[in-house]
Amino acid sequence: MSKIEALMQALDEKESQMGALENRNMELENVMQGKMVELENLEASRAKSLAKLSTIVSKFDELHNLSESPLAEIESLQSQLQERDSEVSFLHQEVTRCTNDVLGSQDTSKNYSSEMHKLLSLMKRWLYILEGLICKLVTRTKVAFVHT
Repeated sequence: MSKIEALMQALDEKESQMGALENRNMELENVMQGKMVELENLEASRAKSLAKLSTIVSKFDELHNLSESPLAEIESLQSQLQERDSEVSFLHQEVTRCTNDVLGSQDTSKNYSSEMHKLLSLMKRWLYILEGLICKLVTRTKVAFVHT
């Protein structure tokens, strides 16, 4: 009977091992279910992140496109400012030349001196007007640049 008892004992051990393996299998299936839920959550989070990234890229592209127009306007204003600056420099030279001409011809008549004075006054007014225009242009350039 010892052989039968040995076989029975071996069978009991195998059943015990089988029960332990079934318990381990259940634990691993539970772990796997938890990992599947985590994977689904990560995939959902990834999809949300990709959607947000797509929105950010779209907004960036939109801002980039919107910034092109103000930049072109700023370049145009800078060009206009340089032109005005050249005009002012030319007028300063003309005023200087006219002033020198007036100083060089002090012997001329009183009437001629009066006419030159009027011309210089007119030129100075033109300079003030041009300087005002330049100031406005600079202000617009600064405002356009700040809003960019």
